[in-house]
Parts: sequence; C-alpha cells; structure tokens
Amino acid sequence: MRFCMSIRSRRSTSAKVGAAASAATLLLSLTTVPAFAVDNSVDNEVSPTPADPVEGAVAPGEKVDAQQSLAQMSSEALTTLLQTNSWTQSSAPTGGPQMDPADRPKAQPAKVKVGEMAPGYEEQLAYFQHHVADHDNVVNAWAYSPSMDAVVPFLIIRPKDPAKRDNAPTLYALNGLDAGDGWFANTNAIDFYSDKGINVVMPLTGAFSYYADWIKSDQNTDEQNKRQWETFLTRELPGPLESELKANGKRAIMGVSMSATSVLNAAQHNPGLYNGVASISGCASTSSTIGKLAVDQVLSRAEDGSKYVNMFGDPTGEYARYNDPMKNPEKFTPQHQGEDFKLFLSAPSGLAGAESLTTTNPMFPGNKEAAENFVIAGGLIDFPANLCTHAFDLRLKSAGANPETKYYPTGTHQWGVFSRAVEDSWPTLQAALF
Repeated sequence: MRFCMSIRSRRSTSAKVGAAASAATLLLSLTTVPAFAVDNSVDNEVSPTPADPVEGAVAPGEKVDAQQSLAQMSSEALTTLLQTNSWTQSSAPTGGPQMDPADRPKAQPAKVKVGEMAPGYEEQLAYFQHHVADHDNVVNAWAYSPSMDAVVPFLIIRPKDPAKRDNAPTLYALNGLDAGDGWFANTNAIDFYSDKGINVVMPLTGAFSYYADWIKSDQNTDEQNKRQWETFLTRELPGPLESELKANGKRAIMGVSMSATSVLNAAQHNPGLYNGVASISGCASTSSTIGKLAVDQVLSRAEDGSKYVNMFGDPTGEYARYNDPMKNPEKFTPQHQGEDFKLFLSAPSGLAGAESLTTTNPMFPGNKEAAENFVIAGGLIDFPANLCTHAFDLRLKSAGANPETKYYPTGTHQWGVFSRAVEDSWPTLQAALF
C-alpha cells in the first residue's frame, strides 16, 4: 500500500515563476491558431463580446497592455474562435503511445473508512483539521484504491441535521490543479451545503493529475502509470463510500479549473452514473492544439516531467479523443445520460472585477502582488476558458444536449471568483439530486 501524492493547501499569494508567461503563451495561441473551415455541425450563434472591465481594474505599468488586450479583442476575432473548429481540430501527431479505452484498469471495490484520518497522512492532514473542529458535520474519511494501490484522504460534509443523513444524495467536489481543500477553505461551501440535505465528498489529493486514467505505457514512470484516478472515483469509490454513508444512490460531481475537464470526462465515460455535473472555469477541449497546450501548461506546474503524452498519449489517437469532451458532445444528451441528467457550465470573462483588485479581493485584501496575479495571470487563463466554454456550449446544443450556463461579465481565474459557482450551480444540481 502506498500513499497517493502529497497534499497541497490553498494557493500562495503569487503564481509560480512563469505562470503569467504560460498564460500569455496560451492566449497567444488563440490569436494565431489557423482559421480552419467552419464546423457546420455547430450552431453559428455567437455570444456577446465580454463587458468592459471595471474602472481601475488594471495594474500599473506594462501589465496594463495585457489586460486591455482582453477588452479590445474584436467581435470578429471572437466570431472566428467560436465558429471554426479550432477547438476540435486535433493537435499534430507526437508519435506518443496509444491505448484502446477498453484496456482501462479493471475496477475493484475500494476499502472505505469514514470518521478516520487516512493512515500515514496524520501530519499532512493536521492543517485541514480546523474544518472538522469548527463544524461537527465535517468528518475525515479515506479510501484505498486497488487500481492505484494508494490511500486517498477525504473531507466530507454531512447534512447538519442528523435526521437527514440517511438516504441523502452525494456531491463529489474536485479541486483544481493543486488539489487540497480549495472548495472548503476558499468558498462558503461548508455553510451553504450543510443545510441542503446532501453529502459533499472532497478528495484532498490528486494534484496535477486531471483526475484521469493515465495511459499505460513503458514510456511512463511507475508513478505515472499508477495514476488511475477516474477508475477510482467513478468505479471503485461510489458504491462502498455511499453504502457507508447510507446514501440514496443519487449523485452529482463538480470540478473547477483543471477538474472542470475531469468531471466532464467522468460523466461522458460513465453514462447514468451522475444525475448532475457542474464544470466551472475550465475547458472541454483537450486534444486540439489549444487544448493540448493548456493541458501541458497545467502538467508543467507539477515539475515532475509529466506531459500530455504521459496522460493521454498521442493527441491524434483513440484514447486522446476518448478523453476530449469537446469531441464527444453527444455523450451529454438525454439519449446517452438519461432524460433527467443536468449539466451546469460557467466561466468568467477574464476581465478583472472588484473580486480581483488589491483592496476588494476577498482572498488576500490589501495584497498588491496577489491582485496583480489575479488580474494578469488569472485574466489570461479565464479569457480562453470562457471562449472554450462558449464553444462547448454551442456543440452541446447542436448535439441535442441542454446545459445550464452562467457567463460572468467580469472575473479572473481565482477562488474569489470560483466561489460564485457554489450558489449559482445549486439550482441545477438540486434539480438533479432531488
């Protein structure tokens, strides 16, 4: 038995060196991607250009130009990016490994313990115990994954009213690229969900994994080959955990940033498993030139040498297509998921509002360095994420799916903005779970 990756706490006030440059590279790719032929399978309706930024939202100096460039993108450029198949055209072949999706690991039931700290994680979990100490309905839990040969720690919100804990539905809440306790630490999730009559299950590990089943390859390290997160979360964990919680079998899953893609893949690969899905500030495209670049930028932050090819193989291969929700919009239709399936998508514009500024951001008020990071790096990430979400929305509707969407006129890539989704996604998830 091994322990599954280190646990990371909430993000530091500044991005790692190169984060803004990486985001700028991604934005640049959007403005230089070839104008492929219009994909006639997608509705040609174009969403409005994002609203102007809040006055004073930009940082001083050269960084003003980067922020203003977002506001100055022409409607013609937005039209091109939304109407072409830039989001579905596969990236160039890399010669990497390929795998038949049918060769994914065989699933076995996870071993689950609720009300206990994960063995071997006591020191790392100490940081998160304030959630348990401050709320009598937040508990530790852990599960052993046979496919990963790993222990995975969780925090779980139970219904505040003990009388409502039996026969409750379950919401799985996945965090962004650095895992940890983001949803519980940086939003009002604990207070909000405590009186909603649901269990909320949040894994604390999985950083830089995309919560995916990584391709099995002799080009990978043993550690990379053991990353079988989707098998664990979708086929090993739900039955044993929900039985332990005495849940009612209805479930939903939500993800943000990196895991916004993960939850879409979990749903499309397992029709009928989830009654509802919420995908927040992410991108459904993974194997296009733009999508692959975004994935590589996320994986590069792990600093362990992981690249797209280690996770999904050759971007033109069957396994890469299988893990690209943008290329599989029909998998979210009632015919595939069931008539009662609900899907929520949201993304801000990338234009800084009050929640990103030095004096008014709720994460680090008064911290100029944090605000600059929110405005510049965060804006350059969420601008393309917004375009990607619009494109996915159009493809879903063309295929016959009916997502609920929320596009914010301001907001950049950070928890002060992600927190909106807790309440905004609830009507959709509530309809799915009850």
